[in-house]
Amino acid sequence: PGNAKPHLQGALHALFPLVQRADNSKAERQAQDAAASDNALASMFRVCAADVQSAPVDQVLGLVLPRLPLQEDAGENATCAQFFIDLAVQGHPAIQAHAASIRTALSKMLSEDKLDDAAVAEVVADATAAVAEVAAKASAGGKKPALSRMRKADLILECEARGLAFEGLKVPELRVLLRGARAKDNAN
Repeated sequence: PGNAKPHLQGALHALFPLVQRADNSKAERQAQDAAASDNALASMFRVCAADVQSAPVDQVLGLVLPRLPLQEDAGENATCAQFFIDLAVQGHPAIQAHAASIRTALSKMLSEDKLDDAAVAEVVADATAAVAEVAAKASAGGKKPALSRMRKADLILECEARGLAFEGLKVPELRVLLRGARAKDNAN
């Protein structure tokens, strides 16, 4: 990490034009520029991972999150998910500040089938659970949000984090399932 610190800003600044080019590319170059942008965005996470304490993680998340899931190079979604896991494990403050956006991005990766294989899907599922756990701990000193105020995607994320089977359940059924799980938590 110490060796990376002097080069972080330069590396991130070198990658940014690739992202901008994709935003403004002509139709005949759109696919190539989008693939280059996906690689640049994932590389930004790799650069940050080299020294998360010195890297501008908050700024990079602000740039990358609106562009997830990556479309042209879906394999790079695993890189993004792994970065989220690393931040969650380290308890990095940026993970709490961006938890809702990260959960949305991870949900989109799963729902839009932007994953290359089962191994990548597993990494995304692990990231989803890690971010949900961090978000749960961060909200009101670990107090979970009221089930009645949670959207379906958030209910599903909590079910995933708890390892509960939720496939095919509607919102009211998800709330009943989670209410029972939370009651067990409170009893312990």
